[in-house]
Amino acid sequence: MNKRPTKLLALLLALALILSLMPSALAAEPTAAAAEAPTPNGMHVQTPYGLRLGSDRAETHAETEELPSSYNSVDLGIVTSVKNQTQYGQYGTCWAFGTLSPIETYMIKNGMPVGEGGAAATTDLDLSEYHLSYFTYSNSYDEHGLTDGDSSILQGESHLNVGGDGYKATLTLMRWIGAASEEEADLAYSEASPSGVIDPKYAYAYDAAHVTSVDWIDPSDTALVKQYLLEFGSAFIGYYYNPSYQGRQGAYCYISTNANNDYGPNH
Repeated sequence: MNKRPTKLLALLLALALILSLMPSALAAEPTAAAAEAPTPNGMHVQTPYGLRLGSDRAETHAETEELPSSYNSVDLGIVTSVKNQTQYGQYGTCWAFGTLSPIETYMIKNGMPVGEGGAAATTDLDLSEYHLSYFTYSNSYDEHGLTDGDSSILQGESHLNVGGDGYKATLTLMRWIGAASEEEADLAYSEASPSGVIDPKYAYAYDAAHVTSVDWIDPSDTALVKQYLLEFGSAFIGYYYNPSYQGRQGAYCYISTNANNDYGPNH
């Protein structure tokens, strides 16, 4: 994603960690100690405080069920507040916001607890983009010693400006580093700093939820996209942003004219 995008557009409010510009699939099962409870829509939630984005079904109902004429996750009360990635600095963290917003939506939609033994998620839920950005590019402790000797060193840019995407965020979350809540003051986005360091203790032990499965779907399959939005609540979407294509009233339209010269997503 763009290292210094101008802002996180409202489009990203409707986001769930499912959409990408490439069709593929990722899945990871909870540890043996984690019990799983089936939910009515065929998904599985890792209890007591994990979550699973994905489905065990061989196919969706997109072709067998009539889709509604409209859908608005705000009206359903499953979207958290509008966020501003540049509120505390010109940081390139759109990918972290785009990743965590859909997880917030999913937790609210499914009445999931925030942390072990916590209350059910509400629209007040605020997962930490600072935590995700930092630990995607920084070392974290491993109580089992399996990562001893590993290192991660950024060259040039800080963890807040190096940029990222849904794939990198997925790799971090699937290691169960996060998602963490901003209820911990040290993890609040207002505390984010390019030179800041988060105590390694926050890597694993302060998670609000665990992602155990992610679906990547082809955005050209519009019926499938709509079905996923209905089932999971929202989606992560990347697109190419250039102010030249934005109108005075805020509308944005970029139309590709040559497939060989297409710009990839930067926001």
